[in-house]
Amino acid sequence: IEKTMKKLLTILICLFMSLYIMAQPRAIGLRIGSIYELSYQHSVGSDFVEVDLGLWTSRTLQATVVYDFIFASPNWTEGTWNWYAGPGIGLGLTNEFMYLGIAGQVGLEYEFASIPLVLSADVKPMLSLGVHGAGFYPGSLVNICLGVKYSF
Repeated sequence: IEKTMKKLLTILICLFMSLYIMAQPRAIGLRIGSIYELSYQHSVGSDFVEVDLGLWTSRTLQATVVYDFIFASPNWTEGTWNWYAGPGIGLGLTNEFMYLGIAGQVGLEYEFASIPLVLSADVKPMLSLGVHGAGFYPGSLVNICLGVKYSF
């Protein structure tokens, strides 16, 4: 009976945790500009985590994770405006080498009140160092993009 109770308790805890995670606002879409990225955004309290996977060129794949703090939400229109900024990390892979870097992101997003659509404009530079083939990788230093996401 004790083992059955532990299993039941574990299942209930996992269920409640997954319901909590699923209740957080999320968005998925594209960032297009200096890089072409698939983007996933997950709210954490009043802030959010953004995970992006994209292509710089046909030979460079890059992934970044950024924790963005919402520092202002002006009431300009019916929808929700958010100014955000935050730190992150990134990893890239080219035909010649792999690179690691620290990233930062600053941007403005607008979430429509009547439809589940989020539009954004941001800058996400990443300072990177090559891992195989030492050296500084300047390719991702400037990353200016427009984003379109479906909010759910």
